[in-house]
Amino acid sequence: VMKKKPNGQWDAPVELPAYINSGNSQAPRIMSDGEMLIFSSDRIQPNRGGMDLYFTRLVDGQWSRPEPLDFANTASDDCFISSTSSGMYLLKDVPGQRSNELVEYLFPPEIRPKGTLKVEGSVTGVPDPSLTYITVYRLPEKTKAITLQPSKDGTFQVYMNYGRHYQLAIEPADGHYTFSSKAYDLRGESNSMVDRFEVHLEPVKPGLVFELTDVEFESGSSILMPSAALELSRISRMIEGNPDRSFSIEVTLFGFQQDSIRSNPDLTEVAYDTTRIPIVYQVDSATTATRDSIVVRSRFHNDRTLQQAKAIAAQLIKDGTNPGRLASSGKAPAEAIPEKRRTSIQVIAH
Repeated sequence: VMKKKPNGQWDAPVELPAYINSGNSQAPRIMSDGEMLIFSSDRIQPNRGGMDLYFTRLVDGQWSRPEPLDFANTASDDCFISSTSSGMYLLKDVPGQRSNELVEYLFPPEIRPKGTLKVEGSVTGVPDPSLTYITVYRLPEKTKAITLQPSKDGTFQVYMNYGRHYQLAIEPADGHYTFSSKAYDLRGESNSMVDRFEVHLEPVKPGLVFELTDVEFESGSSILMPSAALELSRISRMIEGNPDRSFSIEVTLFGFQQDSIRSNPDLTEVAYDTTRIPIVYQVDSATTATRDSIVVRSRFHNDRTLQQAKAIAAQLIKDGTNPGRLASSGKAPAEAIPEKRRTSIQVIAH
């Protein structure tokens, strides 16, 4: 078996253990998840007759002992198979009435290989797209799963197994250009098999408005989620690569809400409104006077945008950005339609 390195190159082939190489192990097929190997042998037990199908899994760097594919094995020779990228079906060559036919078997859930998502992408906007770096990170660990560079025309392909959360980042070698990233949460069912990710990178010029899509805060707070560190480190590098520019961080909440009581958990902030009410009172039988009575009313709301912008700026400063090159602002317009309520985070170049 040969393993593909994160940089896209292949390791030297390594012989599998003797309990797999039984002396007559044939027709090996690695499933699309890269973790399940199916092969055929007549020297491994149990055996239904002739060549039977067996599978082994890569667990913590070791291939497990083979187990028979009982749902597909017969008393005749069973050798040639493949599987769909969803991991749902085994495709097997079986004798038909006149010639061999390709039959589809449903994998039992307990041994089903992981589904695989293929991302087909392209990079444009830079003089030489092949100098762009494409990295897939495992989340929440933020460890690199794949690192590669696109072809000369900017096209690329990456494959990610279902069952994990990933972030795909595209960064130019030239820091004078923007970057792009996209989160892939593949912890659910393997419904989609192909995704398109087309990226146009732009020069960092005054007036550039750059949306941060992979920066989130803990619910009801201005505390950055750990996953935001990857995106903010890229912003820090972009700022460093453009020393003649200043930048502002603007957080906008589309969906401002307020109430006199904390009617829902999102109303975490409190504002106080002071009202002066003039009150006329009698000084004596012939004289009156006026004094102010101060009424303070509390108002609960969900506008955390300024604190959130400052939290982003603080992290960028921690990463090495000069504080004098950063400004922070926030705003929260109302949004009546719940489906349109969202938080937008923008970096603006000046």
